[in-house]
Amino acid sequence: MALLERRSDCQKPGLERLGVVGPSATVLFAKTVLLMVLLAHCFIGIDLTDEIQYYYQIEGLLRTGTLFATDLYVQQLIYILFYPVLKLYHSMFGVTGLVLFGRLLFAGLLLLLFAFSRRQFVRRGLDDGAACFASVALVLAVPYHGIFAISYNTISQIGWALTMLFVVCRVHLPMWVWALVISITGLAHPTAGIAVSVISGLFFVTQDRIRELLGVIAYCIVFSLILISLVFVLGGGISGFWTALAFSGGFSVGTALLSERNLFQYSQIAALVLGAMFLPTSRIAVRPLLWTLVALLAVSIIYGIQTRLTWPADSAWPYRYKLEFLDGWVILSAIALFALRCVQREHSVRLPDARALGLITLFQCAVLSATSSNGLAQGIGAFSLALPILTAGLVLQVYHPRQWTRRIPAVLVAALAVSMSLLYPYQQSSLVGAQRTFAEAPLFRGLLVTSEQDDFFHQAREQLAKQLPSRTGMILSRTPGLYAILNIAPQGCMVYNHSMRSERSEEAFFECMDQREIDFVFRVRWLDRDDRFAEIASKLTELRGFTCRELMFEPSSPPRGLSTMPLASLCD
Repeated sequence: MALLERRSDCQKPGLERLGVVGPSATVLFAKTVLLMVLLAHCFIGIDLTDEIQYYYQIEGLLRTGTLFATDLYVQQLIYILFYPVLKLYHSMFGVTGLVLFGRLLFAGLLLLLFAFSRRQFVRRGLDDGAACFASVALVLAVPYHGIFAISYNTISQIGWALTMLFVVCRVHLPMWVWALVISITGLAHPTAGIAVSVISGLFFVTQDRIRELLGVIAYCIVFSLILISLVFVLGGGISGFWTALAFSGGFSVGTALLSERNLFQYSQIAALVLGAMFLPTSRIAVRPLLWTLVALLAVSIIYGIQTRLTWPADSAWPYRYKLEFLDGWVILSAIALFALRCVQREHSVRLPDARALGLITLFQCAVLSATSSNGLAQGIGAFSLALPILTAGLVLQVYHPRQWTRRIPAVLVAALAVSMSLLYPYQQSSLVGAQRTFAEAPLFRGLLVTSEQDDFFHQAREQLAKQLPSRTGMILSRTPGLYAILNIAPQGCMVYNHSMRSERSEEAFFECMDQREIDFVFRVRWLDRDDRFAEIASKLTELRGFTCRELMFEPSSPPRGLSTMPLASLCD
């Protein structure tokens, strides 16, 4: 029996019983909210760090026709799937407005996910209004880290979301569709691809659908061979891919999770979720658990808003994936899971899907935490996907004569997702409340940036643009957005200089640099941060025979979190 059970006719919404077809005001409201949030993410704000790295990986692919042209991080493999449409745009407009176009493309993918999840919830018997709110929360869990862009993180998160829906809602799909989801997830995030393939295989085995499993495996082999061929063709062959893989090994992947503190906290999370999955249930606990969930959802929304509003103005940006926030997502998900099991017991429903969702969530949490230098905090991606599905199950199973009362949990989950999405974009101001103006840099065309960012952009151009000898070069900085601000096309093998902590990565970097023509090296050092790249910069200039000189750069509004004045030097 599926997690989201079909209700009897007497439990269906009033309009449905009367045979009236058409979107209700609730449905229109939920869709409008989602559309407004997605448009806000498309047009408002810019992250000058990771997001810029993504777009210069794309720009290098579009300009040269090869992967790893300007950046060696292997995470860019997913862009080969979007190469045709991005290349068409680039051929007409160049890099002008590329960030906006990429965001609109990503928003389109999220709308497709919304339509699919809503359909699955309704197909299982959930009323359309509650299905829409649950789907809004599910969709906004895709960019859980706050970067609204097509990336290895977001595409693999879509793969996780679809796998959860396939398993929990017992969706019957053509074998090639299931295989395509697994293959694309593996291209974006190889470890996640292996994980969802294991989950899918176990699902087919437990459902005694062995013939379908064999078909999915066959399609996966075909799709994987095609994708691997594309990677080698666009990635410079096996040697180019191997160099990128060696370089990416210096990203401290898995080390954060393996710390004693994070392992202890993960064991606590696992114990709480496993308790929710296997502790004895009681039908009299349903109502108290449901209203506890509602109360904690309201408290979580208030806490998220208050934390953002009271965040010190002179400190670094608050992250959406914090351990404090993870604790909240875990507690909410555990309560929802246990309450759902209690409700299913009351209705004499078997429990494997509720438990399956718990196991998938723990599995995903471990995968995300072990494959990111951010460690356990990345587990928010798993629990923010699970909570909307669990809530949809509760709304479906708990009967209440007033439709809106039954929808309250789904509405609050959507409100939590919307508030976190708008208030905690990655490395920038919240998307509401700040004074903004349109950015002038070609890459940022069409985007609204804060007045502080705009001041920094103007000062950087005025003080630095005329001192740089050409429009192509390499910038060593913690702010790769300087490439776009100064309209410099990257040369070299690393766009975002934030993590190179192994000799293997350094060797791969210099092996790549030996094959690159560099017009100049522009280095920006912030005094209040450690300078990990002093030795690399010195070695680069020595090998190239460059002469270095200091440049005047005194922005009145440096990027937040970098509170002191930078030291800038030019080597050519």
